[in-house]
Amino acid sequence: MSNLPLSKENQKKEWQTIFAIARNNSFPANKIIKLRKQIEHRRTRQETITNPEKKKDNWTIFTYYSPQIRKFTKLFKNTDIRIAFKSSNSLQRLTNAKKKPKRKNTNVRGFMH
Repeated sequence: MSNLPLSKENQKKEWQTIFAIARNNSFPANKIIKLRKQIEHRRTRQETITNPEKKKDNWTIFTYYSPQIRKFTKLFKNTDIRIAFKSSNSLQRLTNAKKKPKRKNTNVRGFMH
């Protein structure tokens, strides 16, 4: 019933039918009331989850090269700008040997003039 597109009046009639069936079968009414509250709570929670206010995240990237950068980024703490850090990796770039590009083989064997 929670997934059916019923109007408020039809939902009320449906719950009355469920209560009548439960009463005729000697089922405790408090269990039906508890079930109804759970279903309504779940439905309202799902509506808020599926329709959140879409907010564009503003990210700024800082290259981390000294602890002073942390002090500088604390200025943005109470704003809606998010901070990301990246390392410069300068030592790794300096110590790694650069790869030479492969040359195309221009000399083709077996070709006769």
